[in-house]
Amino acid sequence: MSPRSIAGILNRDRIPVPRDRQWNASTINGNSQRGNGILRNPIYAGRIVWNREHMVKDPSSGRRVSRANDEADLGNC
Repeated sequence: MSPRSIAGILNRDRIPVPRDRQWNASTINGNSQRGNGILRNPIYAGRIVWNREHMVKDPSSGRRVSRANDEADLGNC
């Protein structure tokens, strides 16, 4: 099944969503570079990864943005 059809079934069955209002394909699939989403997040495979990203302030907007840390800085458990 595709992530979009899985999201549709979860929304239809009113399964609670981790954060947003409804399930999306990106909630399930995630982003491969950032390692998020249910299928790509190591925590759902039983691995805890510490220090994956850090926050910096964008000087143009003043908002905080997350940036990935180097692989060498990651702490795996």
